[in-house]
Amino acid sequence: MKKLILFLILILGISIFSMAQVTNQETTLPTGYDNTKLDSIVRYITPIEIDSSRINRTSYNYYTDNIPGKDTLTTLAKWNENSSGYQLISESHKTYNQIDQYIEGYLTEWTNDGTIKYAYNKEYDEEGKPVLFLTSHNLNGDTILIEIDKQEYEYENDLLKNRLLYSNNEVPVNWDYYSQIEYIYNEDNYLITKYRNYEIDQLLSNYHRYYYSYDTMNLINLYTEVFDAPDQIDIQRHKREYSYDLKCNITEIIFYKKDTHDQAWQEKEQIIYEYEASMLNLCYVNDWDESTEEWKPDSLYLYQYNEDKLIQKIIRKSWNKTSQTWISESMDCYYYSELNVSNSEDAPKTSHINIYPNPSQGMFKLSESYDTQSEIVIYNSSGQMVRTVQLSPYQRKVNLSDLNNGIYYITIRNDQDLKKTKLVIQK
Repeated sequence: MKKLILFLILILGISIFSMAQVTNQETTLPTGYDNTKLDSIVRYITPIEIDSSRINRTSYNYYTDNIPGKDTLTTLAKWNENSSGYQLISESHKTYNQIDQYIEGYLTEWTNDGTIKYAYNKEYDEEGKPVLFLTSHNLNGDTILIEIDKQEYEYENDLLKNRLLYSNNEVPVNWDYYSQIEYIYNEDNYLITKYRNYEIDQLLSNYHRYYYSYDTMNLINLYTEVFDAPDQIDIQRHKREYSYDLKCNITEIIFYKKDTHDQAWQEKEQIIYEYEASMLNLCYVNDWDESTEEWKPDSLYLYQYNEDKLIQKIIRKSWNKTSQTWISESMDCYYYSELNVSNSEDAPKTSHINIYPNPSQGMFKLSESYDTQSEIVIYNSSGQMVRTVQLSPYQRKVNLSDLNNGIYYITIRNDQDLKKTKLVIQK
């Protein structure tokens, strides 16, 4: 749960465009890369003023073999007090096609037990929908990679209907089918139910079910997880309730868990988001105190931006119950390159997504899709929200043909990403 909360906080708080050289001691990286995006994130622990308290650094490097299309390299290093430098932990390399779809990647991790390697390959149909995702791994530390996981995608009326999962741990490859995820939509093609089934003794058994409901603005306001066990059926274990402001920014998420004794929902955690000039400013995480039946502070995140409105620092503080004060725990510092800050047209932006055709009559496609429920918020040139649209998993077609001619600004967000683009409607 804590990891999920931190992930949601980072996604909502970071819309990052660029990158700069860092003067701190750096991990040795391959040459030939253009730093055109976020270069690095350096995390410090308390006391945050002391350089030696750095605990890790993530470095981002981007380059292009052919335009369009790009490759990316991300490295994660941990601060080594003995050598007063960074020690490389992992390296991730990703390749994208000409419409910014992820097609293959490699992950290498260096551990005390040896080198761990993964390879990923993703295939798409003519419409740009993913149809196959393969994962390979060097089992038992071998140098040879073998395919260990396979996902196949099935569609109905351009909507994802089933995702079939297979596993393998043999050479030659012998795929074993073990799970299926089924997607169900309402009449507006919004995802309302997701089933996760597992095969046990050649039989499919419902194991997890996920339910989504929406408010009048088509924004997700309730998410519920149901767990089916052989001896206890329909146990609703978790749910999340969402609240929004008039600009469709999330203002509150409340996490609930089912009490196993009286089967009543119990509040567990609460996240509150505060904005300033439409930018995330503060995020509070509270825990439910059953003895007093009230929310008690647990941690907060403070977001600071530079003059270009790029995230500069995220400071995390925890609540000290003894002193009844906030205590600084860590600080993430973001470094950018001057090339990206200058808004170079050639520099790819992590927060940008392409749409085509553009201009259009309101019917267009996204250059990439998401494997989770996503949400589109449309603003006119005056900054007024005019529409919200829910995107089902892997949906790329969008119809806004009922909107008038003009320039519109689009934000797409989900639990994985936050991207923006501009649409011109000409009829």
